Amino acid sequence: MVPNSSQLNNYVPPKEFKSKARQARDQEERRRKEADEVEDRRVEAMASRREEAVREAVDAHLAGLTDKERARIEREAIEASKLDPKLFRRSIIRAHVIKLLELE
Repeated sequence: MVPNSSQLNNYVPPKEFKSKARQARDQEERRRKEADEVEDRRVEAMASRREEAVREAVDAHLAGLTDKERARIEREAIEASKLDPKLFRRSIIRAHVIKLLELE
């Protein structure tokens, strides 16, 4: 049986039907999303490596100081900071050393 024009005009494709164009758009969207996720992971890994390198540089610098030099650095850091040294002493000192070493 050959459908007539009224039957063709009333045709509704099944819900799960996707045109080739729609399939291509969906595939491109999945590819783009996967590429974005890969890029996000790459950027995050780079940031983690950078933070670790800075942490190691600060630790090495502080370890290489004499007690007198370290006390001076700590005093300068605390005096320059607006944070409470009782709560943030270590962070204040690390931030100060990062500035001294120009690691920002």
